[in-house]
Amino acid sequence: MLLASGLASVGAAAIGAVGTNVTAWAASTDVLSSNQSNAGPYQDSFNPYLSTSAASTAGLQSMIYEPLLQYDGAKPSNVYPWLATSYKSLNHNRTFIFYLRHNVQWSDGKPFTANDVVFTFDALKRNPAINTNGIQFTSVTAVNKYEVKFQLASPNASELYYIATTYIVPEHIWQSVNPSTYADSNPVGTGPYVLKSFATTDIQLTANPHYWGGSPHVATLNFPMSDSDQSADTMMAAGGAQWGGHNFGDVAKLYINGDPKYRHYWYIPTTSIQLLPNLTQYPFNNVDFRKALSESINRLAIQNEAEHGYEYAIKTPTGLLLPNFSNELAPQFKNLHYIQNVAAARALLAKAGFTRKGSGPLIGKDGKAITLNIVLPSPYFDWFTVADILSSQWKAPAIKLNVPRVSLGTWQSDEALGNFGLTLNVGNSGPSQYYIYNGLLNNRLTAPIGQTATGDLERWSSPATQRLLSTYESGTPAQQAAALDGLESVVVNDLPYIPLIYQSGWFQYSNKDFVGWPTSQNPYAIGAPNGLNAELVVLHLRPRS
Repeated sequence: MLLASGLASVGAAAIGAVGTNVTAWAASTDVLSSNQSNAGPYQDSFNPYLSTSAASTAGLQSMIYEPLLQYDGAKPSNVYPWLATSYKSLNHNRTFIFYLRHNVQWSDGKPFTANDVVFTFDALKRNPAINTNGIQFTSVTAVNKYEVKFQLASPNASELYYIATTYIVPEHIWQSVNPSTYADSNPVGTGPYVLKSFATTDIQLTANPHYWGGSPHVATLNFPMSDSDQSADTMMAAGGAQWGGHNFGDVAKLYINGDPKYRHYWYIPTTSIQLLPNLTQYPFNNVDFRKALSESINRLAIQNEAEHGYEYAIKTPTGLLLPNFSNELAPQFKNLHYIQNVAAARALLAKAGFTRKGSGPLIGKDGKAITLNIVLPSPYFDWFTVADILSSQWKAPAIKLNVPRVSLGTWQSDEALGNFGLTLNVGNSGPSQYYIYNGLLNNRLTAPIGQTATGDLERWSSPATQRLLSTYESGTPAQQAAALDGLESVVVNDLPYIPLIYQSGWFQYSNKDFVGWPTSQNPYAIGAPNGLNAELVVLHLRPRS
């Protein structure tokens, strides 16, 4: 399959055609198995917007549903035309027009048209619970069968990425359902695969005979369920899957050495992992207390002990994703680095009115000992090691930490509803640090405690932060750079969340059966078997001859 790269800048925005001269690939009977650490059993749901659906937990959304454009997560400057072959930005990023690929069909044979795109975004606007990126527009209209126009209330260049990467669903099926609760047990998409079989412990997809790009070289995809990283390790080590996407621990010892000729891994930082404090609760609503927690942390210990050196400690208190966005680091913070400083932590706690008698516990203003809870999902064993490290390090300022263990679904629900004191969180991703900050700090994405938030889970509320986000969205390049500098200052000085380590795009693979995987020499996509880039990876693969 031909994959074009190098999207023109906003305003010109012509995209090279893809797939227009593609001959059908020869179908293969070979099966590619993809294995991740997922809390089972799978739910019989393929709704791409629900985090609890089998599509989300197995990471197969992009095999069935597709976006307008694909962004290369390993090299964000690469953008691939997909359901849209080109676009235009008009009126200083207040209007976006997408030109759709012709002759695309849904997997049931019905034609894909502009009406499906309009329906999808109208449905997201009516249902905030699934509008996880908070996409905002005043109108979306079908100019004709192959042209869609988005009108925004004000200029917003960043909205393009969110619109372009949204999964599109078929109007003729979804128009009669509630998209925020629809199970979608028999999914119909434009992607290269359709559902072949479903079981609570295994899902199989087969090639979509109506796919616009021709038949993929990989005829069948298999998604066996693992209930923990350890069980995923065992399956991968035994050769039960060729494509992995979880923290393997010592990957060389546990995986590569089992078949070093064919087994490989490629880990790159994709976003940040942070400690989220519930800012509506005491003592997390005290900035000095949050800073004391941060000052007490040795992030290199987390990198080396919990993540085996495969996920790197965040060194900059801005939380900026480095080296990806080094050019966005504010000059005043270039030489500012995290260093564990227990003495500074104790001074901050004393300043905030916390006390301690002798070797006793830390006492809050209410006269009660400070005991914190960090809620974590049971399948993520490395995160429990992170919690153990924090518990040990926080003994110095006399802070006790409990670690409740919950199911993945419960953890996701608790985060969204605000039912936590502390938790760990993986940030959003995108072609700029703005997209990470937006998911963490934009109070348009949050909700009162007990109501579902799609972002800003810690419930940060700051008019100044909102102005900075808005300036980035509508400003000139110079204004955007200044806004990012301001957002970095918010994270450094106000610490609404506590950056810890960079999230790795976990990616292990065997090229014994299939070749064409992304590598550091050919970074056409992030290799992880989930998210938008997973489809890009599969469509590059072919059986080893």
